[in-house]
Amino acid sequence: MSDAVKVKPAPPVGGVVITLAALLQALLWGFGGAPIAAVLSGIVIVLALAVSAAWVAAGSVEAFRGPGWALMLWSLGGVLVVSTLLVALPMVAPVVAAILPVILMTVAARRPWRDLGLIWRRAPLRTVVWLLLTIVICAAIWLLSVVLGLVGAGVIGAFAWWVLFGIVQLRLLRVWLGVLRRAT
Repeated sequence: MSDAVKVKPAPPVGGVVITLAALLQALLWGFGGAPIAAVLSGIVIVLALAVSAAWVAAGSVEAFRGPGWALMLWSLGGVLVVSTLLVALPMVAPVVAAILPVILMTVAARRPWRDLGLIWRRAPLRTVVWLLLTIVICAAIWLLSVVLGLVGAGVIGAFAWWVLFGIVQLRLLRVWLGVLRRAT
């Protein structure tokens, strides 16, 4: 027998973040257009983005140390820009939202900014394809949220949408981390 101590694996951070964010967003659904609910919802989104990006960049529970301040600030900036665009130029918002994952993964993986240029020079076709797919996915998620809002899906619909958003978010962050790693 080995002397190694068997440790129960910790729950995946990504799944915990998705579930907590979805629960909090579903609870905030009942507040309607209240400004405090909008601010709290924004904070939840910023935290979910930052923690998810840090989790994906870490790759394991042991390596995960949480998001740093730089990642939190980039997440906040991204959420503010996309939120503003959703009001001012709604058709541009999915395009900007599609660029956000690669920026967050660059910050989360502590890569130099020049690596963003390398993905375009070393793998331009792969980068363009993933960027276009990310734009389509962001637009589809946005459209789904509009439809669910129009049909009045309620708390269950809000929870389901946020779970879907979290799963898509984690997958897109993983894809862009892979594109970034392959190009550098």
